[in-house]
Amino acid sequence: FGELRPNARVSVTATLTLNRPLAAGDAVTVHLAAEKYVGNATSGVRSGTAGFGACSWDPSAGLLVVMVEGSFAALAPVTFEVPLEAGVILPETGMLANSADVQLSTNASAGPVAAQVADSSPAMGTFAGDATRLSYAPAEFQSDGTPFLEGRVASITLGFALNRAIEAGEVVFANLFGFTRTGGDATTGDIVDKNGTDTGGNLTLVDTNGVFSNFVNASWDASNSRLSLTATSQVPSYQRHVVLIPSTAGIRLPSVGLAANDERIRIGTDAAAGPNTGTPVERSPSLARVCGAECAVWSLTCDACACGGGVCT
Repeated sequence: FGELRPNARVSVTATLTLNRPLAAGDAVTVHLAAEKYVGNATSGVRSGTAGFGACSWDPSAGLLVVMVEGSFAALAPVTFEVPLEAGVILPETGMLANSADVQLSTNASAGPVAAQVADSSPAMGTFAGDATRLSYAPAEFQSDGTPFLEGRVASITLGFALNRAIEAGEVVFANLFGFTRTGGDATTGDIVDKNGTDTGGNLTLVDTNGVFSNFVNASWDASNSRLSLTATSQVPSYQRHVVLIPSTAGIRLPSVGLAANDERIRIGTDAAAGPNTGTPVERSPSLARVCGAECAVWSLTCDACACGGGVCT
């Protein structure tokens, strides 16, 4: 699948090897469990793979049909891609690896093959239970006691639970659109679970419904504003974690402006049992655009700086 995100419309790529040839006019069908894989019925979408043509998706039957327009020899591996325009939408509740929910068949004129479970299909996790949450607290205040927020360093709290186990060394990441990291500590080693433990540094953390301290190390990738939390031990499925990133980590709130529950703020994981390429965080506060001396006039709709009162076109 083109990405691994619940409720995402995706492209579908399949590889198969038949002991008989495929000829023009034959069809290959990808069977995806009806009522799990959804979307609107489509037809007339074309595969971009040479030798394949029209594609159709019937979500009520769970049938993604791809027509063959070329010829393929017996025992030759065949790979084709169905574009996301076909309308396949991934299950809301995730997927198990090598699941019987994914099968392949063909009506090949040289001899049809009944539906068989795919030897390999991906797992996908979903963030479940309480809503995923991002919140922050100011670390800088104005002379009148009101907080600086936009563009300023803040402590950040990220809450989540995955419906699959996370093993030691695997990562939960947050793509924090517009956030930057300047100043603060040289490393983010102070990032810890909110488990009531005194870090001995500069803050005392607060108890939550999770008492397990699995996430104590983190890294920051400035190229995509990604904060990655690495598990130090196995995290059971559905275990809720609320992780505090203190202001000493030097992460700054964006100046570009964010809507409440902005879909550009995403959470994902590389967990082998249930990877997720990035799901919008369900609850996150809005932030105003910074204007004047600290920036110019930002447009939330096109993420461009419109200096001198210009508008987005």
